[in-house]
Amino acid sequence: MLNKVVKANVWKFLLCLYGTLCAQLINGYHLMERHEKVSYLQPGDLMLGGIFTLHWTDSETHNCSLTRPLREIFRVEAMAYAIEVINKNDDILPGITLGFQILDDCGTEQSSLAAVLHFVPGDVHRIEESDCECPELQQRENIVGIIGPPLSANAIPTSKLLNLFHLPQISHAATSDALSDKATHPYFLRTVPPEGQRAKAIVELLLHFNWTYVFTINSAEHYGRNAIDKFIDASKDDICIAGRFELSSDDSANFVDRLVEIMMENTLATVVVLFSLTRELDMLFAGIERANADKLFTFITTEREALDVGQGGHGGMIAGGLFVGSVKTEVGGLKEHFTYLTPENHMDNPWFQEYYDQYLNCTIIDVSCNASFHVQESKTYASPVADAVYAFASALDGMRRDLCPGTNDRCESLIEGARNGDRLLTYLFRDQFEGCSGMMNFDSHGDIMAKYPLFVLQFVNDRYELLNVGRVDTNNKKVLIDTPIHWNSGDTPPISSCGQSCSPRQVPNYRQDGCCWECWTCFINEIVNANGTGCERCEIGFWPSDSTNTCERIPATYIQWADGIAIGLLCFAASGVVVVFAVVTFYINHRRHPVIKAASRELSTILLFGIVISFSMVVTFIAEPTPVTCFINRLGFTLCFAIIYAPILARANRIYRIFSAAKKSAKPPRLISPCSQITISLLLISIEVVISTVWVIVLPPEPVEVMPVLTEKKIELSCNITEAEVITSVTYNLLLLIFCCFYAFKTRKVPDNYNESRHIGWTVYTVLVIWLAFIPTYFVIKDAILKVCILSMTVIINAWVNLVFMFWPKIFDVKRTQNLPT
Repeated sequence: MLNKVVKANVWKFLLCLYGTLCAQLINGYHLMERHEKVSYLQPGDLMLGGIFTLHWTDSETHNCSLTRPLREIFRVEAMAYAIEVINKNDDILPGITLGFQILDDCGTEQSSLAAVLHFVPGDVHRIEESDCECPELQQRENIVGIIGPPLSANAIPTSKLLNLFHLPQISHAATSDALSDKATHPYFLRTVPPEGQRAKAIVELLLHFNWTYVFTINSAEHYGRNAIDKFIDASKDDICIAGRFELSSDDSANFVDRLVEIMMENTLATVVVLFSLTRELDMLFAGIERANADKLFTFITTEREALDVGQGGHGGMIAGGLFVGSVKTEVGGLKEHFTYLTPENHMDNPWFQEYYDQYLNCTIIDVSCNASFHVQESKTYASPVADAVYAFASALDGMRRDLCPGTNDRCESLIEGARNGDRLLTYLFRDQFEGCSGMMNFDSHGDIMAKYPLFVLQFVNDRYELLNVGRVDTNNKKVLIDTPIHWNSGDTPPISSCGQSCSPRQVPNYRQDGCCWECWTCFINEIVNANGTGCERCEIGFWPSDSTNTCERIPATYIQWADGIAIGLLCFAASGVVVVFAVVTFYINHRRHPVIKAASRELSTILLFGIVISFSMVVTFIAEPTPVTCFINRLGFTLCFAIIYAPILARANRIYRIFSAAKKSAKPPRLISPCSQITISLLLISIEVVISTVWVIVLPPEPVEVMPVLTEKKIELSCNITEAEVITSVTYNLLLLIFCCFYAFKTRKVPDNYNESRHIGWTVYTVLVIWLAFIPTYFVIKDAILKVCILSMTVIINAWVNLVFMFWPKIFDVKRTQNLPT
């Protein structure tokens, strides 16, 4: 016996310590103090605690100051009004008065937890025969149950904390399915259906009309995926899915058109279950409109999606569907009670003045004030709060009848018995109670089995509005239709069930439960296998035939001579060749002019030869890839650059060494003769020849077929040049170019009458920029035709830059000085 007392005291001490630590943490934000000072209180024999979100916390100031819509104060008054109705009813809890204390959690988890600690029974925090005191948690009201909080994010942690105190909790707005787990939340109940129940309502609706074969479409984000997953899970035993599609706001119109086309190909499934955001809805129905399929499908979705489509201009296409609405019931007499309240006659509610001034007192706010609209909009949100009060009252009354049978006098045993949370929870689960919409009860998960209204969309007063035509009772698994429905198919409901054969590009996927089969469309690069039970992917280079269930070879594509880009490149290159021959002719005619003689005619010849090769390479680039053209392309692409840069480097080096040696002695440096310069250039070129030759030997040139995208009907014919080969050869040419830049920079201050170094500088700086643009572009682009265009443009621009900067200044100098005395 002593051990039990010690254990009990230890347990109470730990609870006391835990509560004190929590309170101290929350005190940092002054939350406990606020709950002490600001609350809506009405004393009673038995008390209910209320946690509501009347304000948002300002993210900048961290103050609980952002007023929420009027429906929040309407919910608060609904709790007070329902308790007043209970107290006036002598048939329920005779002689016992219900009271309440309501707190504002400001939408934060910390404040919700602080409210729970405020509500926990005071004697839980006392330790018998001990000096330990917990002043922060004492003197609480005698709370037997809590209503709220409304947000699932706050309801989850508060439920876990209330488990420690065995205190029942009923939320009026938290819908997370996680709260249905009784292993984690044994004391949590709610008067709104969880998110998963809407999916069950849609399943009941489909089964009512024998729509056992449907499409599903959802938006590619949390809401759409979560909703459709719940529907799939709820329907797996009864409904076959013809196709599950997902839409993203980034999808192209072609993608949407293809989706609609696939749906149109399946004539057995005409019903579409839809969960999507507004933008994806607009994309879908725009695609349906383009396909002239506005009367082919019957859409099943929620009232929100239906209104979004109607207001988005596509109401005619969705008007033949059925839409599951939200459970909205008015609390009888609450509207009249609420409109009677004023700050003068209702000072008990500390938040009423604030809400009244913002939403109802039209004499002190702008002319757009519409008090009746706010009340009308808010009144349907109050019934879950009133239902929570009625649930507690009914459970307490059931406990009273058991504790004090056969009498309607005041039951003193109830005052103490109601504080036993486990016992009260048993009555909450056991007894039915009369709610705002009729008799209600909690299932084993603490959830309410709801009756969902059914709507159709109709065009009234120049706008689409919802018309109630029935309801879905998930508790009794019934669908009640009160009003005739005008279907897209006429007066009879459409047929959407499986049983017929699949189309040529589809295969049957039989369900294990024997419900039926789903016709799955093979991927765009697949065919149906021989026995018709699955899809087989065509080999790379092959594509499904349009007429037969076989794979056909895809004809290879490459740039054609008649293509506009090919003609443009050839004209650009041909004009360059013409200009080169004009330059050669000019040099021959003025070969004895001092400017020409001083321009290293031998190196200029090599340079012009490299430029001609560059322009000529465009022809083999555009030509059909063959072993011969691939050999020329692989050898000539990098070699043409080396033939250009090698003489430029030799020339720049020669100028640098001449002027560097002149500063030290009058003796000219070695290897500056024309023969030496040609030898140096040829040695530099030969290195590139060796590099290219090695690669040709290691990987012999040949055309290869490449399929860049396996799901796209396209084969490209190109030469088998590897990225490693390009990097090796380009690196060497870049080294030549960098050395040219170095020597051009070092000789930038040579005398004006020896300005060839400036021409070299202009050339190599410009070419360096071209290479910096070419290299990343070439490796990023995967399209073979685009690579041919990039290569062609690079060699052409490179050749033109060298032709203009290296030769035009000399031609200009010759023309300018040819009539002057030598």
